[in-house]
Amino acid sequence: MPCPKCGKVVEFLFCDTTEYATYAYDGEEFLLDSHDTVEMAFRCPECNEVVAGDPEEADEILKPKGKLAEGVETSEGRVSHATQA
Repeated sequence: MPCPKCGKVVEFLFCDTTEYATYAYDGEEFLLDSHDTVEMAFRCPECNEVVAGDPEEADEILKPKGKLAEGVETSEGRVSHATQA
């Protein structure tokens, strides 16, 4: 589908997140205790502009495609196992 900012056809979006994690430290290693995503921003891979703030908005841009095929080549490298929610 076309990007709402630049109009180029995109099949996926990059998702930047702000996350908080709590770890337990036992003197030797850190063990993940909890993990919360507090903010999401979906960017167009062509113009790098933020085009959505949550997965539902991103889905509207990507319809009818909802999944990124395994092994898609992107400008930032090769994506092997990424999917859209």
